[in-house]
Amino acid sequence: MALYFQDSAQGPNVMAIILTSIPSRVWSYFSFGTIVVTDDRITQGPDRNSPEIAQGRAFMAEVYSLPVSEKPPWVGGTGKFRLARGFATFETLYLGKAILYSYGAMLL
Repeated sequence: MALYFQDSAQGPNVMAIILTSIPSRVWSYFSFGTIVVTDDRITQGPDRNSPEIAQGRAFMAEVYSLPVSEKPPWVGGTGKFRLARGFATFETLYLGKAILYSYGAMLL
């Protein structure tokens, strides 16, 4: 299954907010030690105007300075994904004012 997270940290519809980071450093979404909470649109395709099929809410912790691929756990969901368990792979497709993640899921 391939899903696309439409993430934005700027503008009127911010979908990612930094909760905390290393106190002695400038806080950045991609800095080691940063914890971010997200509420992203999940779409069928990579285009921002692609139909929305779900919402993705998550806590993320940056463990590298610029992650290209991540493998977070999947716990819970709504609708058909209620009580889902598994793992996913995130791949960063675009970095700029908005961030696009390709998301592949393996659910048990």
